[in-house]
Amino acid sequence: MPRGHKEALRAAARTLLRRKGLQATTARDLVEESGTNLASIGYHFGSKDALMGAALTDLVRDWTERPVTASRAVHGAGQGAPLAAGLRTMLDGLGERRAEVLAALEAVVASGRGDPVGAALPGALRAALAAVAVEVRASAPDLDEQQAAAAAAVIVALHDGLALLSTAVPDAVPAPDAVLAALVGLGADLQPVFAERGGTRR
Repeated sequence: MPRGHKEALRAAARTLLRRKGLQATTARDLVEESGTNLASIGYHFGSKDALMGAALTDLVRDWTERPVTASRAVHGAGQGAPLAAGLRTMLDGLGERRAEVLAALEAVVASGRGDPVGAALPGALRAALAAVAVEVRASAPDLDEQQAAAAAAVIVALHDGLALLSTAVPDAVPAPDAVLAALVGLGADLQPVFAERGGTRR
């Protein structure tokens, strides 16, 4: 097969994921968008579903890399600065990513139903959680691995929940700084309960 077909197909899949969604994209759509041929899909990816799964993985990785890069840019700037920068970047512009969010929601439903087109989602999310956990520990080194993993799950769930809200009730999604203020307030409210339990983080 000509060199470049694999990259062209993956780029086309990312474009169509945003334009048409996960399941509405056909093999012929992919061929037309990429300028390749049907045989290229099987040769490089095995199936159309596997190609769309690769594009979905790219999407989740992009969502993760943006806040991770922002967090790393302010390492050493003071306690909480990396986490705050990552959270702001993660939540900024959710409304502008509506098509991507809807595609991800399709993948959640497909994965839950055992549909092959959603098979790549669990692995992509595990990679995202691991990357976020690394940044959490860099920002809060007193946390152990289990605590950092729990924090990463909360952060990813915060993003995904607000992303879901942005597709249905966009005017209800708070600004990133308002989210940070809410987290600080909730932390202060929960601190007495935490102290009563002897400081356990379980």
